[in-house]
Amino acid sequence: MLSPPPHSSCSGIYCISTKVRAYNDMPVNPGAKGNVAELGIPKPQVIRSSDAAKVIFRKFQKETLRLSDMGADTSSMWVRAAETAKKFALILAGSRFTDITAEDAEYGCALTNAIVKNACVSIGENLSDNEYERESKRVETLIRNAGPTGITMKTLVQRTRFLKSRLHRKALLDDLYESELINKEQRVLGSSHKPSLIWFAEQV
Repeated sequence: MLSPPPHSSCSGIYCISTKVRAYNDMPVNPGAKGNVAELGIPKPQVIRSSDAAKVIFRKFQKETLRLSDMGADTSSMWVRAAETAKKFALILAGSRFTDITAEDAEYGCALTNAIVKNACVSIGENLSDNEYERESKRVETLIRNAGPTGITMKTLVQRTRFLKSRLHRKALLDDLYESELINKEQRVLGSSHKPSLIWFAEQV
């Protein structure tokens, strides 16, 4: 879970979800006296950003524009990141009926940054352009899910019977190894004195 900014009273996604619930109890006309149900025209509350919050938003927007112009497969994910950060900050400030503070801005930018980065990583791990790449990612996932202990070649063969042939499996493993996405080493397992080939992935 995302850690809140320093001195923040929020705690990750939980803070946003609880603030959103607070809107259910908000009056139609903030600050109105008496029975607000009888007031026919809602009066919206204007929420502004503090000068310190504006500086934080501008800095974040500059960085997200840089990332969106890099030309990577996931660059477009950053196009609306600055706008999303402001919406998160608005939720926090609106739930208090106050203007957006620097703390709100820091929280909104940090939360948006974490969400977009996680989405980009997920896209990179699961998006495939062709059948070979789909099979490659499936094999990589099998090895990565084995954790730091890795997976023996014998077990890997059993779990990759969907591959066309032994040569096809070897080609996939060689490509993943040369790309430094996975690693391999000989290990002695249990009481056996004969080393076994173990495939594993560096945990990130």
